[in-house]
Amino acid sequence: MKVLLVGYSNIASRRILPALDSLGLECIEIATRRPEAVQSGSLKTPCKVYAGYEEGIHASSAELCWISTVNSAHCTHAKLALENGRHTIVDKPIGMHSLEVYELADISRKKRLLLSEAVVYTDHLRLRDTVIRLQKQGCTPRHITAVFCFPPLSADNFRRDPVLGGGALMDLGAYIVSPGRFFFGSEPVSISAWTTERQDGMTAGMRVLLLYSEGRSFSGYFSFEGEYQNEMRIAGTNFYVHLDRCFTTPPAAETTAVFKCGNTEAQWTFPADDAFVSYLKRVTALKGSEEMEAERQTLTEDQKALTLLKSALDREN
Repeated sequence: MKVLLVGYSNIASRRILPALDSLGLECIEIATRRPEAVQSGSLKTPCKVYAGYEEGIHASSAELCWISTVNSAHCTHAKLALENGRHTIVDKPIGMHSLEVYELADISRKKRLLLSEAVVYTDHLRLRDTVIRLQKQGCTPRHITAVFCFPPLSADNFRRDPVLGGGALMDLGAYIVSPGRFFFGSEPVSISAWTTERQDGMTAGMRVLLLYSEGRSFSGYFSFEGEYQNEMRIAGTNFYVHLDRCFTTPPAAETTAVFKCGNTEAQWTFPADDAFVSYLKRVTALKGSEEMEAERQTLTEDQKALTLLKSALDREN
């Protein structure tokens, strides 16, 4: 299989390319406006570079495209890839507005093509195995709290530019709306949110509260303006689990989780895993199957929740 990577972002060079290289592909193609910046010498897979996003999408014979451009361009290039008959993965956020995301879902459905938003952290072995372990012990998640903060971004980072789809909502929103879907298996029934920091005229930090059926909840603090924090706590009537580095887990080392039940604390250990590789293996296996519809449903449900989150922030600002 050939894969076309559209965009040569920081995450593309650091994580996506190595993940693609591990799959034993026929060829990795890269469409970028900076072909001179591509460093492919360490790749085992043959590599071809196109100068320009649209040029690459039109010229490539790849079966699958991964869109990794600036946020504001995601939908434009994803639509072009789908219309050219390519299965398509898109960096989060898949789009800036719900209507354009629903349009992508409709195109992919009509053309029987894969469409997936790359929210890869839920494919990490630690998270999936945590769900299995909790089920085996009869522990039902009811409340989730999370914090994901990092120091201010440099002035030239596109995530600080509203025209390019910057801001904490676009960058971190997927980490707010997806935990409830993953652990509860449902959509929120209400969302409240409060801006805590502003930067360049955009929300740079926020507190959130998402309520789900049966009294379940997700709450958290997400910000571009804090000391680095990246953790999640999952609690039920008789237990809690603490996961550090849950949203961006390093790929090369084993990971742990702290589990407490009946006033007894234990540490779970998990082998090293690369969330990008696990995600790619899962979604590429969906190509041409009926399960592509479930993947579309996931991204449209997340988009619906993200729209409610934006409305909640607008009400409070």
